[in-house]
Amino acid sequence: MIKISATQERDFEKALIEMQREKYLATDVLERARSDDGYRAKLVLLEGFLQSHNAKGLVLDLGANTAGESEFLVSRGYDMVASDINEIALAISQTRARHFGRPTPHYVAGDAHTLPFADDTFDCIIAFEVLHHFEKVREVLGQLYRVLAPGGHLLAYEPYAWNPYRRLAELRFLVLRSIERSFTARGLVKLLEDHGFTIASLEKHVLPPSQWKKDHATRLRAFLKDLYYAVGRRMPSVFGNLHVVATKDKNRTASGSPARPRYGVDVLRCPISGAVLRAEGELLVGEHNGRRFVYRRHEGIPVLIPSEAVITDLPTQ
Repeated sequence: MIKISATQERDFEKALIEMQREKYLATDVLERARSDDGYRAKLVLLEGFLQSHNAKGLVLDLGANTAGESEFLVSRGYDMVASDINEIALAISQTRARHFGRPTPHYVAGDAHTLPFADDTFDCIIAFEVLHHFEKVREVLGQLYRVLAPGGHLLAYEPYAWNPYRRLAELRFLVLRSIERSFTARGLVKLLEDHGFTIASLEKHVLPPSQWKKDHATRLRAFLKDLYYAVGRRMPSVFGNLHVVATKDKNRTASGSPARPRYGVDVLRCPISGAVLRAEGELLVGEHNGRRFVYRRHEGIPVLIPSEAVITDLPTQ
């Protein structure tokens, strides 16, 4: 079996997004939300999740890519942190939002295996179609549990393992050298529970295809998207995605009630050492056990990825 690392996945995503840069920059997210029924259905699902759990603090959009969903949710009043391993994708979102005169989410480039945030930071976490991309999903779930506030909620939306259409898609992405997997309902529930989460709800769910995505696809792929949706509506038990909401119980941690920190450098952490970071000009710096960890920014966006760190020994006294 071909093993694909997180570094290879990052390189794949960077190359892919660079090829599509102009398409993303030209897309007004709010206009797309009005005109694209499939995209709007996705946004309604995400906003419904935040509304139902009274998300008044920070919300993490994990694997945000070009962060259109975060841009929309910011316009609806939510305090979004869009995080992705691909800083180029996040910068495209930032440029696009500013071009259309819209408020931006907070952006942090990070590796989900070593999330660069303090414990108990987020009221809610959105992990929409991202867990199946990670090299070591167990490590990622441990990180999500750590940064979710007590009483907070996680939304996970993932492909179902017994869906034959997904199996074919996984073969395609394997050839492209991108990480892809699917989950059984029992397997995903067990993964979440093994990391301390309590399952609040689980259902099979089918979203209509995005018209915007169909417009930028080949005729064959657009046809297959419509066919998949039509079949999925009739047989959601086979073709539906896994829509899971899980909680971090208040009594499973000593931290007490859910914290509602505001976004700032004080919620950021060195992904290697866990040290508190401070700003030094355009750099972010942390010190721990005699070592200094320095991280750059990309177009103002912190790039808090272990492989990007410049590590030096502190001078001895």
